[in-house]
Amino acid sequence: MPKTSLCLVAISLFLGLQSATAQQSVPDHPTVALVNTYFKHVVDEDWKAAAAMLSPASLERKRVKALDLVKRAPTMTAESEMLAQLGVKELKDLEAMSPLDFYAAERSGVARKDEKSEAIRKQKQESLKVNVLGVILEQKGSIAHLAVRTSQAVLDKQIEELIFISFQQDEADKTKWFIVPDMQMPVTTLLPGAEGAAPAPQEAPKTK
Repeated sequence: MPKTSLCLVAISLFLGLQSATAQQSVPDHPTVALVNTYFKHVVDEDWKAAAAMLSPASLERKRVKALDLVKRAPTMTAESEMLAQLGVKELKDLEAMSPLDFYAAERSGVARKDEKSEAIRKQKQESLKVNVLGVILEQKGSIAHLAVRTSQAVLDKQIEELIFISFQQDEADKTKWFIVPDMQMPVTTLLPGAEGAAPAPQEAPKTK
């Protein structure tokens, strides 16, 4: 099944669960205000502010993945083009980037390729609407999944999108929440007994 279809199925199941378990919905949950702020940063193309709302560990995984991709570029020309999109000239510059700076550079590169006019950018900023449809909590409330419908005008069109966003509470400071973009990626864990799996814990010998 295509990734898009899987995402739509997940959202449909989420909304069905939301209706069936209304007691888990938290309309005034702190992440509701945060998701509105995040989308504002995105349409403003304030990538450093947006990056600051993302999980540092998730940003680092994204940076490492991009670094590996650049290292495996088939030619020097391809490597140079990939680095140029990130605003750097050499691989060592990318390696020295912090996860936050990498995200801002990568998003800025994508925005440059898009080349939206200032009029379109302003139209999107002024027309953006963010509607949180529901919040589902798990892991004793330390993770929040939000179903969000966004709407914005672009030229002569109105564009609506249904998005699923996951937040995780900071362990050190319970007042902080971070968006974890890759939380929705499949997670594979080897079953006990599979080759390469960690050995099952052994019971301590009983004493008589």
